[in-house]
Amino acid sequence: MSQTKRLIPLAVAVLCGIWGGWEQVHAFQAAPFTEHRGLDKPTQRDKSTFLAICSRNGGVISNQEVFDKFINFELAEFTYPEEVGRLPEKRQLLQRYLHGAGSAQSDSAHTELRKRIREQMSKTAGETYHPFVRVNAMLVLGDLNVKEKLALKDEVVPDPEALKLLLAAVKDEKQLEAVKAAALLGIFRHAQAGIAEDKERLAVQDVCRPLTKAQNHEWLRRRSIQVLGATGVVGKDGDNARIFLEIMGNPKENMTLRCEAARAFGSLDFIAGPRINFEVATKLAAKLLAEMLAQTSSPGGRSDQQLMALQLHLSKLEVALKGAPDPNFRPTPQIPEPPAIRGMLLAMPPDAPQYKKIQELTDKVLNPLIKAVYDAALNEANIDFNAKQLNAWLAANPLDKKELMVGQPDLQIP
Repeated sequence: MSQTKRLIPLAVAVLCGIWGGWEQVHAFQAAPFTEHRGLDKPTQRDKSTFLAICSRNGGVISNQEVFDKFINFELAEFTYPEEVGRLPEKRQLLQRYLHGAGSAQSDSAHTELRKRIREQMSKTAGETYHPFVRVNAMLVLGDLNVKEKLALKDEVVPDPEALKLLLAAVKDEKQLEAVKAAALLGIFRHAQAGIAEDKERLAVQDVCRPLTKAQNHEWLRRRSIQVLGATGVVGKDGDNARIFLEIMGNPKENMTLRCEAARAFGSLDFIAGPRINFEVATKLAAKLLAEMLAQTSSPGGRSDQQLMALQLHLSKLEVALKGAPDPNFRPTPQIPEPPAIRGMLLAMPPDAPQYKKIQELTDKVLNPLIKAVYDAALNEANIDFNAKQLNAWLAANPLDKKELMVGQPDLQIP
């Protein structure tokens, strides 16, 4: 077996095995290659000319013929079966060309290069090329920037034209799920960086909300939840908050998905959005915490894997309540949080009754529990003690089903 053929199943497994199962990997292996052949290979001199154009001292397309020849071949080579094992490397090469062109005083080369990549990669991702080629083409689109990060202080500005292509791919009913998954990665990056246009923010929500429903694959649901949370938008009628709270409160859902919904809920801009019943949200978070502890408990003590899962889940629930994981309670923060993270505590005045309930839950239960979970000399008794404290809090603050219909949004929780 050739090196290329050995790399295909491994690379596909990394990209889609986590969301689509091994049957998707086998389908990818069996898919035929369609190739975009026929272009002359650039010479070394052509490459040198192209790199000079895409450099700090360049930026202007001084030789259009060579520029076209080089980039057209590079993009066509993306479809060659012998290149499939190098596609991640080829994505990095395209980023280097863009970074070099973006460092020049003139942005004409960067603009033209970005345009060529958008046009060709959108075609490659949407046509009858091999699925792994299409996935990588979509990942290229997701990484395109109008402004590149040239220094540590620089902020990246993702390409809004690329965002339109990413959204179109997710909406396309005929598009492969693997390609949609790659598109959602790019949309998430746009949402994290901040989407300036209201129209585009609404488009992102319209695309992602349906994907959070139970009939979709969990990986797509989780990424859509992350995207909606990253926008920070509560929703006109609390629609996004409703989605997150219903998933958080549903014991039939996977624990990882529920905790992802909790983290996304804590990322919303509650101050700018419609009224949310934080008392209900706090009780749902406490109920989720209790079920989390029950799922990871075992008679012989928690395994390392269970502890790691518990640490990760706790950090996401902490975002819902407090806005971000507290570095004082752990050796190193588990998840780097963007500055836009909010949390319920930051969304209300300290003298509000709901604020006091959340503070009580975090001070008496959540914070001590996090300390116990990250204790190098773990004492299961400490975790069990905190679990009892949590059960006492839940007993003192029971969730009445009628409460789910008080305030916005009304919730449908089994």
